[in-house]
Amino acid sequence: MDVPTVWLKDDTGRSLFCHLEYSLTLEEKTYGLLQPVDAPVMIFAWEEGADEPEILEDVAQLEPLLPTAKAVLSEQNLTLLDTAVTLTVEGDLPEIDDEDLEREAALQNSALRPDSLQHSEIERKGMDLEALGDDEDEEEYDEYQLLAHFLFEGQEYEVYTPIKPPFAFWTVLEAGEPQLLDPEAMEEIEPLLNEAVAKELDLLGEA
Repeated sequence: MDVPTVWLKDDTGRSLFCHLEYSLTLEEKTYGLLQPVDAPVMIFAWEEGADEPEILEDVAQLEPLLPTAKAVLSEQNLTLLDTAVTLTVEGDLPEIDDEDLEREAALQNSALRPDSLQHSEIERKGMDLEALGDDEDEEEYDEYQLLAHFLFEGQEYEVYTPIKPPFAFWTVLEAGEPQLLDPEAMEEIEPLLNEAVAKELDLLGEA
C-alpha cells in the first residue's frame, strides 16, 4: 500500500519530507503521525573518561560539526541533510552488522533539536500500524546503527541512526499541512494519541 507523503516545515525555514503514516482526530483536532522518508541521524560526543556517549541536542553544539560529519558520511555515499526536527541522511544505508548495534538505556529522545519531538511508540507498517508501547516495552533499550566516527578539535564523535523503535512523531494537521507541536503540548497529547490508535487497531483486529 502506498503511503502518502507530506513536507513539514519549521519556523527556521528547514523542511523534512515525511510519510504520513496515520491520521487521527482527537478533541476536535486532527493529528498526523509522520516518519521521515530519509534516515534520521543523531550525533553523539564521547567525553574523556566517560563510559557512554552523550547525545548532542543543542544547535550551537551541532552546527560546527556538520561540515566534518558531511565529509565523513559522503565517503559512504550518504548525504547529510540539515532538516527540520532531526538531521537526516540521503542514500542507501550500509548493511547492519551486529557490532554496529548500540543500546543506550539513558536515551529517551531520538531527536536532535531543543524543540524536537520524542519518537512515537508505533511501528511503521504502511497505514496499518501496530501499537508497541506497554509497561514492559518502556524498559527496553533503543537500538542504533553506527554510521560514522570522526574527530573534531581533538574530540571523538559518532553518527547513529535509530533502528528500534523507528523514528516517528505526531504533528497537528491544519488544512492538510502538518504543523509542529511545542514540546509541552507533545508530551501531553502523545500518550492520548498512542492510546487512541491502539484502541482503534484493536477494534480492527490489527493490534
